[in-house]
Amino acid sequence: MRLSFVPELARDFDNRQGLLIGMFDELNRSVRETCYGKGLDELVVGFVCMGPYKNQRVDPPQPDYMKNKKVWEQDRKTMTVQNELEYEVELDFHEMRNLEDINFTSYIGRKFNESLNVFDRIIPPIKDFNSTGFKLDVEKILRHKNWL
Repeated sequence: MRLSFVPELARDFDNRQGLLIGMFDELNRSVRETCYGKGLDELVVGFVCMGPYKNQRVDPPQPDYMKNKKVWEQDRKTMTVQNELEYEVELDFHEMRNLEDINFTSYIGRKFNESLNVFDRIIPPIKDFNSTGFKLDVEKILRHKNWL
């Protein structure tokens, strides 16, 4: 299974993009070769933290599961998506701004781990996907890296 992380952060956190990319790459490498079933090929998680005045959205988007194949053109390339779940994790601007780098990675790890309850909220649930095994593996990786 593939993990894709899409950080959408305020400019205040540009200096922490490297930390996020390193974390996300490590998580992706750790779960990429594990098969959790055929119902989910990719998990796309957006981490959103805007400026202090744009921190809270009225309605965060609902998780979006694309079971059926979807094909479209983008920048002269054909894009294909199937068995993909997308959702966003809201991050608190003020809390993130006051964190040291080591606490920053723990904060991101904790928020990601908490966000995995998305599998419990999807109706109907994703068939042929071992969400329990996936969540346990992610938690184990996060704890091993001291990101929880």
